[in-house]
Amino acid sequence: SKAFGQDLKDVRDAMLVLGDISHLGLLAKRNLLHTALIKPLIPMSYMLADVMLTAEDIVNYYNKTLICEFKYDGIRSQMHKFGQQIRLFSRSLSDISNTFPELINAAFRIRLSSSQTSSPTLSNIDFIFDGEIMAFQNARPLHFQELQKRLHKKDQTQQIIAEIPLVYVVFDVLYFNGENLLRKPLK
Repeated sequence: SKAFGQDLKDVRDAMLVLGDISHLGLLAKRNLLHTALIKPLIPMSYMLADVMLTAEDIVNYYNKTLICEFKYDGIRSQMHKFGQQIRLFSRSLSDISNTFPELINAAFRIRLSSSQTSSPTLSNIDFIFDGEIMAFQNARPLHFQELQKRLHKKDQTQQIIAEIPLVYVVFDVLYFNGENLLRKPLK
């Protein structure tokens, strides 16, 4: 912001969608921060939570109606779909799709519950989800250590997939069918 005389909010907004500080620097230098757009299959920076110790601290800080979510003990990831490609990206912006093939396959079968489209699946729709990968069996989350067993396997065999089943819990939709939803309320 200071180096190139750019507004700090504009720099932060661009960094969120770019996930690449070198690209951000070039855009800031050229006064092109406004061209930073969400693009499926290009991982974005993550919006991370702040630590607050009491419910009162949270209410006082935000001073508005809040939505609370469970904190899952898994791996935060973005799921991107563009055309017939689906990718999962970690918090370090690494492509982790090959580690979780069953989640990629399941994403192709997601069904819409809305009448906004004539297609019953998301096959014609591009999206970016923010969520958590969790080991999950018998209708309950497993300990994080079970998920870690999957992370250290180079080859994801059918045996390991069966032993440590996974779910992807979506908690935010960042992009849907060509529309940036970052500024839309979660509700």
